Amino acid sequence: MPQRVGLSVSAARRGPLHSLPAASARWRKQFFAPLLAMMLLATGLVAAVHAHESIGSVSNAVVTIDEASIDYYLRIPRQLRPFMFATTELRYYKDYFSRALLLGSAGQPCRLEAISPFSALSSGNEIVRLSYRCAAPVRELTISSEALLDVDDKHVQVVKVFAAADLDQVLGEAVLDARHTRAQLHIGNDAPSLLAARLWRFFELGVEHILIGLDHILFIITVILATTGWRDTLKLVSAFTVAHSITLALAFFGLIALPATLVEPLIALSILYVAVENVLAKRVRARVLLVFAFGLVHGLGFVNVLRELSFEKNELLSSLLAFNLGIEAGQLLIVLPFVLLLDRLRRHAWQPSAIKYASLATGLAGLVWLLERLPYKPLAGLFDRLA
Repeated sequence: MPQRVGLSVSAARRGPLHSLPAASARWRKQFFAPLLAMMLLATGLVAAVHAHESIGSVSNAVVTIDEASIDYYLRIPRQLRPFMFATTELRYYKDYFSRALLLGSAGQPCRLEAISPFSALSSGNEIVRLSYRCAAPVRELTISSEALLDVDDKHVQVVKVFAAADLDQVLGEAVLDARHTRAQLHIGNDAPSLLAARLWRFFELGVEHILIGLDHILFIITVILATTGWRDTLKLVSAFTVAHSITLALAFFGLIALPATLVEPLIALSILYVAVENVLAKRVRARVLLVFAFGLVHGLGFVNVLRELSFEKNELLSSLLAFNLGIEAGQLLIVLPFVLLLDRLRRHAWQPSAIKYASLATGLAGLVWLLERLPYKPLAGLFDRLA
């Protein structure tokens, strides 16, 4: 009788199929973690190359209406003036603004009739007056503006409309940027409607500012990488939020001020420091005070977009609160999905390796930013070749 051929349990355990789970775990640890980190590294390098590539300037516009006549006083930020026409001949500027800054009323376009010579301000900025003529007295004003976006794609223009006979009463206001190039204003809207519209636009401005502020986002992500759970994450995010809100308010009201040449390198240094600590420290502890301290620095970076704006006294606090709420909402949009992903990663054995590789990637981006923002730029010319 032929002998039955089979495998014992112990033999099966030693067989090649049994080694698959262990091999798969080694593959995830040796391949997936570095792959995840390399993806973050590529994102970090692209962010570092393109961060702050445009100026992020702000201009105020005062518009006065006298029946069918409109005077549009536009402030040209000093940092943008060199990128405009080299000539002083007004016909070039008239042609530019007749295409880039369009006004209309009751469905009819208003004609740009004249442009005044540029007037220099003590701040180094300049004012240009654009005179428009509409077909009928203005009751509804449409503004379509791409002015200055060709030299700064992050430019923000804050418009306020007044009656020529009463410059104390705001008739309408708008905030224009690359995503919102058109505004329709119903002249003489009641105060609550104007307040609601302004608060919503400053909320949107805060959301946009944090979403394009890649260095701020990268900092908080690098901090969260080393957290051990939801409670730890909540403490650190809260510390960052409270800290940057404090310095944002103090700087907005002019109580403290630091030059951007100091603040921007410190923001980059904060990313680099936290990333190095993630890699070298066996266990990260007592980080709340550190995150709070760095959050104070980041708040000074947030205020730059508001510093150049002109506000009425009764608008200061409400505009600041709306802007700060927008920052928090934008931060939540990015942080929450990342925290959920990190919570799932904690269940895997290769999670420590992934965190270290990811921290190396964010730290490298912080280092590139730091070198880019120093007064002496050792990387000058490198980004031009990479772009």
